[in-house]
Amino acid sequence: MLAAPGLRDREATPGPLREDAERRNKFNLNIKMLTDDMVRPFYVSVISLCFTVVTELQFDFAAQIECLLILD
Repeated sequence: MLAAPGLRDREATPGPLREDAERRNKFNLNIKMLTDDMVRPFYVSVISLCFTVVTELQFDFAAQIECLLILD
């Protein structure tokens, strides 16, 4: 019976090489998590800024309509 390719490769990999690969994978995961932690607040601030701008534009538009209604 043949084993799955990943399992066979892992069993065939010598200990130090397997440890290096596992360390590299852990490092890559840490970098990904760090990047996510830095990028997520940026996206949140951009979305918040867009929401603020849209809200201000709505209030400005509503004020202009109110002024037009008062003038009529």
